[in-house]
Amino acid sequence: MGSPVFSKNPAFSQNASPSQLGAPASGQYGQYGASVDAATLGSMYDAPSATTADTRRLTYDDVIVKTVGLLAIIITVGAVTWFTVPELFVVGAIVGLVLSLV
Repeated sequence: MGSPVFSKNPAFSQNASPSQLGAPASGQYGQYGASVDAATLGSMYDAPSATTADTRRLTYDDVIVKTVGLLAIIITVGAVTWFTVPELFVVGAIVGLVLSLV
């Protein structure tokens, strides 16, 4: 018994043809066609690599910065609440506990 996700995808079947996997058929040249000259290829190879902002990927540094930022916000709000309205802090702690358990 296999995974229903993998069994529906033709890439994971043993009898998949190259055209089912997205490969161009013989005689086809992909998105740039057969008319790519050396100058165009040279400019494509000389172009700078895509950054994480271009690809919209999240790096380890991004995760660390976002985690530290959110932790700083939570600590700041907790400290302000603790010193300004201490009885509200207890209510917030109970609500946070219930939300974490849910």
